[in-house]
Amino acid sequence: MLSTLNRNDGGHDENEHQRSRQAMDAVYKRLVRHDDLLIQLLDPPFDQSNLNPGYIKGYVPGVRE
Repeated sequence: MLSTLNRNDGGHDENEHQRSRQAMDAVYKRLVRHDDLLIQLLDPPFDQSNLNPGYIKGYVPGVRE
C-alpha cells in the first residue's frame, strides 16, 4: 500500500514493519470509502457515542467525520 512501509529503515526491525503495515491496512480498510471518494478522519461518528470529544461534537454529522 504505502511505499514507505516497503523499505527497511535501518534501525527498525521486521516486527515493527509488520505492525506498521497491519495498522495502516486497518486504517485503510476502516476509513477509506472508494465509492464515495472519501477518507474519513474520525470513526465512529460522535453522535452515536456517549463520549464527549469537545467542540467538534457541535459540527453537523458527516461534516466532522
